[in-house]
Amino acid sequence: MPNPTHEIPVSQVRVLAVRGLIAAFIVLLAGLVMFIVMRTDPWSGETSDPTTRLSLHLTEQVEIDPQLIDYQQVALIDVPMQQLRAIASGPQDRIYVAGDRAIHQFGADGEPQEVVTLDCNPQCLVVGHADPPEAGRLFVGSSGGIRILGADLQVLASWPLPDENMILTSIAVAGDNIFVADAGNRVVWRFSETGEVLGQIGKTDGLRQVPGFVIPSQYFDIVAGSEGLLTCVNPGKLQVSTFSFEGDFGTSWGRAGSSLADFFGCCNPSHIARFSDGRFVTSERGIPRIKVYTETGELESVVAGPQQLGVSQRSVGDPRQGINEPVFDIAVDSQARVLALDSRSGTVRIFARIE
Repeated sequence: MPNPTHEIPVSQVRVLAVRGLIAAFIVLLAGLVMFIVMRTDPWSGETSDPTTRLSLHLTEQVEIDPQLIDYQQVALIDVPMQQLRAIASGPQDRIYVAGDRAIHQFGADGEPQEVVTLDCNPQCLVVGHADPPEAGRLFVGSSGGIRILGADLQVLASWPLPDENMILTSIAVAGDNIFVADAGNRVVWRFSETGEVLGQIGKTDGLRQVPGFVIPSQYFDIVAGSEGLLTCVNPGKLQVSTFSFEGDFGTSWGRAGSSLADFFGCCNPSHIARFSDGRFVTSERGIPRIKVYTETGELESVVAGPQQLGVSQRSVGDPRQGINEPVFDIAVDSQARVLALDSRSGTVRIFARIE
């Protein structure tokens, strides 16, 4: 007997046909997208060497016109540490570097002075500049809490962290207020001088018109001013934001772009410092650039680019990936010098304005 013939229903035939058309369309669309990306992506190129491809398109960001650079390196301090974490400037322009469960103190001329060993790995550091008893006190943040040291580098107090998810990235001090940037919760904590939590700053709040922070990584820096304003980097938005000490949102400045005045890459600036006259200094990751901005966010000058920081174009890497990127923590002193912490070479680079 002949084998019976199995007929596929017409409705199923239609479904299979539609699925085939959809699959063909997806393949065609994927090919079209790939073609467009290869034609328009500034990061692509004909060469197979990724560093060569990048070098074709990063020249403008890496090689800064020397006429735009108003600072020069005037000193280089060797720091005997394996992992340099943070830098701060104190009274008499003493320089403090934290890392390796210790803090090293240097004179304004770079001469080593004191070393104190800690019971924790410091992540961030600030030094008080106001009248006693704040003057010269060190505030050190780590995963184990906050340590306060006197000017003699002896521990005065230790505060536990109020939240187990906190990732401390920066500390700022203004009078009786101590502010701690927390990348884990994407907020800034405000403490009293005795360690009491007074509130949080920067948490998204529609009623108070607080836009919130976008913190893609552990780079979240803050600086406090004597006029009652806290300035914070908002790296995911490529901006700098200002708040009152009570948490009211003020203004933001900065924008994403490839020009020198803009912040380039996925998330910048990474660090910020402030001169006594109110101007700001920013440090960018990915393609390292240190720049000076006015109080309102207008680019004033360039302190250093990759070349001045000892970073070659080939070692910059792809700023979209965040791999092997050099990042420079910064501080300023009373002489308006800019201190850049170079964790790659284990040094502090000191820049002064060119007369």
